[in-house]
Amino acid sequence: MTKEDYIAYCGLDCEACEAHMATVHNDDALRRKVAKEWSELNGVEITPEMINCSGCRIPGEEYDQIAENMMQGIDFFFPGFEGTKEEGLRLIVDQQLSPWYQLLS
Repeated sequence: MTKEDYIAYCGLDCEACEAHMATVHNDDALRRKVAKEWSELNGVEITPEMINCSGCRIPGEEYDQIAENMMQGIDFFFPGFEGTKEEGLRLIVDQQLSPWYQLLS
């Protein structure tokens, strides 16, 4: 596998991502730290219970579940969105979750 294989759809490097590490190691203190930092960065409340990431570059059923969960939140990100599941998922990832998007905005 190459380093690019570990770059998640959110744009973060899974190997360096504290949310991913908190999940893998079941580290609640790290979940609290990440939740606090991400809440401040994004201007929304993110609770430690929301910090659970097994990685979205995993093929198969787990990826499908992650994609489905993200699409269930499309109305939160883009009220009134009309399009395919794939279009909605790409829109969420590109414009809401990728860290580089904030730099370009």
